[in-house]
Amino acid sequence: MIKLNEQSDEFKKIEADWYKEVNTLTSKAKLDKFIKKLMTEYQHDFGTSLRALAVVVNATIRYYGKGLTKLQAMFLLFTLMRKTFELDDKVGLQIVQYENIFLPETLSHFKFAIEKGQHETIMDMAKGYLKKYTEADKDVQDHWVKLANGWLPECISICDNKDEEGGEA
Repeated sequence: MIKLNEQSDEFKKIEADWYKEVNTLTSKAKLDKFIKKLMTEYQHDFGTSLRALAVVVNATIRYYGKGLTKLQAMFLLFTLMRKTFELDDKVGLQIVQYENIFLPETLSHFKFAIEKGQHETIMDMAKGYLKKYTEADKDVQDHWVKLANGWLPECISICDNKDEEGGEA
C-alpha cells in the first residue's frame, strides 16, 4: 500500500496519472478496477482522499455519460452542494465565475438580481426570524424588519422576467 501525502511531488504525479488513466476506462470492469485501486492500494490522508473521490466522480461521469453537458454538470454540482455539503439555501444558490470579467459579452453575469419569488421568500423568512429570534441583536432585528418590509441592499435588484416569459420588453 502506497502512503500518500497531498503536499508531496510524488502525489502530484500520481494524481496526474490517475486523470490520464480516466481516459482509458472503456469497460465497466476497467472502471470498477480503477475505483478499487484508488480505494485500496493507497493509504490516503484527508486531502488525497478528497482528490481520489474527485477522480472517481470524473471517471464515473466519463464512463457512463461520455462527459456532461453544461446543464448536467451544473445539476451535479448543485446537487452535491445541496445534499453533500448541506448548502440547501431556501432562497437560492449562485456561482460566479470571475474570469468572465475578461469577456465583454459575459459582463452581465455580474449583475446580482433575484426573482420576485426569491424576494418574497426573503421577506417571509425575515418575518419568521423576527418571531423566532426575539433575543437577536437590535441591529440584526432592524435589518430583518427592513427585509420583511421589502427593502433590499443596493447590490441586489429584482429581475423582470417579462422578456423571457413572452411579455412586453
